[in-house]
Amino acid sequence: MLWGNLAPAGALIKQSAADPALSEHEGRAVVFEDAADLAARIDDPALDVEPDDILVLKRIGPRGHRACPKRATCRYR
Repeated sequence: MLWGNLAPAGALIKQSAADPALSEHEGRAVVFEDAADLAARIDDPALDVEPDDILVLKRIGPRGHRACPKRATCRYR
């Protein structure tokens, strides 16, 4: 479970897909409101993201999207 200003009601993280170092993080987060927002902004050269930032996808999961899709379509720059 995740808690904090980005998930005041809590959120889930797939532990097997996350590095143990992600269990606790203080710093910037780049937030995508949904899959459409991710698709629209992820390749934008003006996207303000640094290597130590955390990327957050909202509304993806059992309640936000049918069948909890895997979103491994992001490309490394």
